[in-house]
Amino acid sequence: MVGRKTYQIEYCKLPDDFGALFEDSLIKICDAQARGNAESTVIHELIHAVDVAKDIGLTETQVLKLESGLVNLFRASGWKIKI
Repeated sequence: MVGRKTYQIEYCKLPDDFGALFEDSLIKICDAQARGNAESTVIHELIHAVDVAKDIGLTETQVLKLESGLVNLFRASGWKIKI
């Protein structure tokens, strides 16, 4: 749950992207990418969801930096990202 929305994650073919966030509480993740990349993409799209829910106004560069930092933190700490 992000804000007041519960997001569903769907794995599917996305020809032009690794992942996408949709207004109807749906996150689509490209199913053709490696597991490690998919984990990173889920975090990336969740950051976008928080950005929208809290009206932060992050740039794509900021989202990418947060994604990298959080994924590295999770992996270094031994946390598993269930996808």
